Amino acid sequence: MIRNQDDWLTGQIDTIIKLLAQLYFQDSKAITCLDESEKRNLYQEAMALMEKQAYQQLNQLLLEKAETRSKETLKLALHIYDRFNRLSDEELEKGAFSHNRLYGAVQELEKIYTNFFF
Repeated sequence: MIRNQDDWLTGQIDTIIKLLAQLYFQDSKAITCLDESEKRNLYQEAMALMEKQAYQQLNQLLLEKAETRSKETLKLALHIYDRFNRLSDEELEKGAFSHNRLYGAVQELEKIYTNFFF
């Protein structure tokens, strides 16, 4: 049972993340572990921004990098967005972000990688 709008929203975000992981990696859990090559420059930059709670800047970076349509970038973006989705509203607000903005970002990522435009 859905307790509130945020529960529904986090469920939708989780569904899109798992769908993209399944489509590109044939495993919806593939995003939980990144190998060493994927933990280099972009990963380090993303983790530094996440640590600083610069969520808007991190989101912008991920969507810009997603334009390359590389699988490594997708895997990292899904990993980060999955981490975002697990944060509480209060934690996201500290970084001037919200689950609504996250939902929009995940939908944008889906459009980039599936080439569906609604």
